Amino acid sequence: MDYTFKIAEHVFSTNIEHLPSEVRNKAKEVLLDYLGVTLYGGQKPWSKMVLDYVRERKGTPQSTVIGTALKADCASAALANGSMAHGFEIDDTHDPSVSHPGAVVISAALALGEKENAVGKEVLTAIVHGYEVMARVGMAVGSSLIERGFHPTSSLGPFGAAAAAGKVLGLDREKQQNCLSLAGSFSSGLMEFSQDSAGNMVKRLHAGKAAENGIEAACLAQRGFTGPRKVLEGKYGFCRVFSETPEMEKLTKDLGEDYQIMHLSVKPYACCRLFHSLIDAVLEIKRKEGVSAELGEIEKITVYGPSIMITQHLVYRPASIMAAQYSLPYVAAVAVCRDPGDPNLFSEENLYNRELLEMASRVDAEIDMNLDRQFPKKFGSAVQVEFKDGRKCYQEMLDSRGTPSRPLSGEEMEAKFLALTDRILSTAAQKKVIEKVNGLEELEDITALVEETLA
Repeated sequence: MDYTFKIAEHVFSTNIEHLPSEVRNKAKEVLLDYLGVTLYGGQKPWSKMVLDYVRERKGTPQSTVIGTALKADCASAALANGSMAHGFEIDDTHDPSVSHPGAVVISAALALGEKENAVGKEVLTAIVHGYEVMARVGMAVGSSLIERGFHPTSSLGPFGAAAAAGKVLGLDREKQQNCLSLAGSFSSGLMEFSQDSAGNMVKRLHAGKAAENGIEAACLAQRGFTGPRKVLEGKYGFCRVFSETPEMEKLTKDLGEDYQIMHLSVKPYACCRLFHSLIDAVLEIKRKEGVSAELGEIEKITVYGPSIMITQHLVYRPASIMAAQYSLPYVAAVAVCRDPGDPNLFSEENLYNRELLEMASRVDAEIDMNLDRQFPKKFGSAVQVEFKDGRKCYQEMLDSRGTPSRPLSGEEMEAKFLALTDRILSTAAQKKVIEKVNGLEELEDITALVEETLA
């Protein structure tokens, strides 16, 4: 089957009127979440470095860098916005593809949409397609992508961004196929950042680069630039290069019926998605046992999970915020000793907190083959807490808060946005952003939404 063409055909032919109401509503929900995490992430020093770089590029002012008065060329704006959205480990995830689609796809759709004066329903449709394509390519290659050391968000992201950008530009079938074909040559991004105890900033950049690359692929395809027609399924196509056992049928199975945007997980905790189930397991133990989290009560904490969770994340003395967010022992200590829902816990001052580091030193981890077999369908884990009085408490958690099985309510999603933007936007501006997102289909120019982030 010509999978690449079939996906391109779907993107070209499926418009707002074809999307079920629940899919349109989900797109608006994730857009609001994106704006919140982007505004919050934009306050961080690494985001400001990217912003300075984009400012120095001095490209044609076409698109807004969210939360600022800066307008840059659309690809540069997508680079900045994607890096900010992925800037603090609190953006959405698609678990089956082990990727963060929102930071990539929405950054591309908004930046190019603003340049093209797109109406709200066009951007909404582009967002849905971007999530769909990025997710399906990821499902086709499976967990082997990340197990080989490639970062899925940056490797898969150009496909999602290209699909969204191509839809905004109104590319025909052939050009949409070329758009995806070009995106395949932009795939990159390594997981080595997860092994660096000193931490680094490069992961923050991965979503932004993918968004930028997707826009470039679409703009080149619009001009007639061509790529390999079977970039996904070919002998040296993406799926066979990045996986020894690709499942090609997942590229198109139930395409147009089972929308992948409906399978998103929203992150209530500002850390690696793999750790959310262990956090919820710890919280459940605390609830059941009435644990006061005093160091004297707990002898040992053992975390059980899939191999990728155990083998890639056992940094006991993280020396940066990034390293802390990817440190299983540190996150477990935060869950025991603090309120893990507060993103400000991942700060420079807490990296050397004696209580957290002492608790982290009591954390061990073991691979659970049953949980390993369920990954990435389930990001499950289990926790056993051994108390000094001899008690042991065990809790398994297959589905954490924010997953499709345990989704955050509309009120919780709005509360997350308000909490993240509390010190960034005025109350009036927050209200206007929410109103415009809720009325996205009727918005006559997407710029009207983006400009509300400047207040």
